[in-house]
Amino acid sequence: MGDTRQANPDDLDHLAGLMESEDGSSGAAAELADLFTRASALDASSEMSPLRPLQTWLSETAAELRSNARTLRGGDALDLYTFGSEMRGTVMPVIYGTAGLWSWLRHGELPGIPAGRAAMYMADYAFTGERPANLMGRVATRGLSPWMAGLLGGSHEAAAYGAYMRNGAWFIPTAQQANLLRVGYGSYTSALASGSSRLSSFTSALGTTGRAAGLLRGAGILGSGFSTITGVVDLVQQGNPVEAFQRDPSGYTVDVTGTAFNASLTAALVCPNPVTVGAAVGTGIAYGASLIWDNWDTITDPQTYINAANAIVDAGEAVVDAVVDVGSDIVEGIGDFVGSLF
Repeated sequence: MGDTRQANPDDLDHLAGLMESEDGSSGAAAELADLFTRASALDASSEMSPLRPLQTWLSETAAELRSNARTLRGGDALDLYTFGSEMRGTVMPVIYGTAGLWSWLRHGELPGIPAGRAAMYMADYAFTGERPANLMGRVATRGLSPWMAGLLGGSHEAAAYGAYMRNGAWFIPTAQQANLLRVGYGSYTSALASGSSRLSSFTSALGTTGRAAGLLRGAGILGSGFSTITGVVDLVQQGNPVEAFQRDPSGYTVDVTGTAFNASLTAALVCPNPVTVGAAVGTGIAYGASLIWDNWDTITDPQTYINAANAIVDAGEAVVDAVVDVGSDIVEGIGDFVGSLF
C-alpha cells in the first residue's frame, strides 16, 4: 500500500462525503438505499440484490477514508509536536551554555552545566535555608523544604569535594559547576585517608557524587547518556556512512549531529568546563540546523498547520462523542433499572 501521508486529508473527507455523508442522509450509499426502497415497492428487489455489497462497501470505505483523514491530520500535529520538542531540548542547552561561556569570557567565571537556573536556586536554598529573593527563585523552590531542594538541585557541601587549585588559589565549585569525576575522586581519597576500606570509600564517593549532582542533573546525565548509546547503535546499524548519507542526506545528518550533541551534553553535565560546554553548544547548533533541514517541508507547508488545527478539532469532537455515548449508556442503564422495579 502507498504512503497515505502523501494524501490530502481534506480530499479524503470530500471523497468520503461523496460515498456517504456522516449522517447517512446523502452520498452514493444513500442513493442506493433509495433505489432499493423504490425497487421493493415495484417488487423488483431481486433484480437489485447484486448491488447490496456495493452499498456496504461504500459505507465502510467512507468510514475508513474519514479515519485516514483524521490520522493524517494527527500525524501532522504529531510531527509538529515532535519537531518542537526536539528543538526545545536542543535550543535551551545551547542558550544556557552560550550564556555560561559569555560569562566566562567576560568575567572569568567558569561555566556551570548548560541547564536552567532552577537547580541553582534549589541548591542555594538547601545551603542557606533561605528562599531566594527573586521571583524565579521563589517559583523554583515553592513547596520545597531545604532537604528536598538539595535532593533535586544538588548540594554545595558535597560539591566542595571537587575543589582544586586555580590561579594559585583554591577554587570551590558550586553544585552546578562541580566536575563530578573530581568530586568522586576527592571524596574517595578523603575517605581512604580517614581509614575507611576501599569498598567503603567507593560507596561513600558514589553517595557524595550523587548528592553533589542532585536528581535533576542526574536525570539529565542518564537521559543524554542513553540517547548517546542508542544513537551510536543506530549509526552502526546504518552501515557505510557515505551510503547512509546518500540514502537520506537530511535524516542521516540528524542522526549524526544528534548523537554528537547528546555525547557532548553528557560530558558537559558530568564535568562542565569551557571545552565541554563549548562542544555542547556547537553540536547543539548543528543538530538544530539539521532538524530544520529534515523537517523543512513540514514546517514551511501551511497545510501542515491547517491539518494540525483540524486534528485538534477532531480530537475534541471524538471526546464529546465518547462522553455523549457514555452518558446515553448511563441514562439507558438507569432507565432499565428503574423500569425493572415496576
